[in-house]
Amino acid sequence: MTERSLIVLNGAVASGKSTVARALAGLLERTGHPSAAIDLDLLWRMLDHQTPTTGGLQHWLRARQAAALLTDAFFGFGIEAVIIEGPFFTPEERRAYLDHLRAKVEPVFVTLHVSFEEALRRAQGDPSRGISRDPRWLAERFAASEALLPPLAATDLLVDTEGQTSAEIAERIAADLGARH
Repeated sequence: MTERSLIVLNGAVASGKSTVARALAGLLERTGHPSAAIDLDLLWRMLDHQTPTTGGLQHWLRARQAAALLTDAFFGFGIEAVIIEGPFFTPEERRAYLDHLRAKVEPVFVTLHVSFEEALRRAQGDPSRGISRDPRWLAERFAASEALLPPLAATDLLVDTEGQTSAEIAERIAADLGARH
């Protein structure tokens, strides 16, 4: 790993982004690389306080911009690895983040994949989840995410999270980071 690493975890709802981000940050810290994990959903929730939520694309845009500022701050504090997780499927979603990033660091995009059945099992087994536990809601979001995957094969590290622990997935991503740097 170089002096600074930026890992962008992308994936469908319940693909394991949050869990893997924490596992990867912990692994990197244990190997001597101070790390931070940014959850884009949490930044989005800071902007939408309605039940049910009402914020749309504008809130996601602002959340990505805020994430870029937070990333820069972490690097400024001496953090070596920043892992940001959230929906980063489209070039527009990626630019909304990267265009506001001042740090000179080449991001590594990692897209996590899981079957719909496993995503539904995970979502329904997590009492902290809201609407994502609804099978119809999840099926719609999952299908939309699946349709956006093909072009990412050329740019992203694609990782199937089914049947693997978050520690195993973090090890694979860390190994890929080491191979790239």
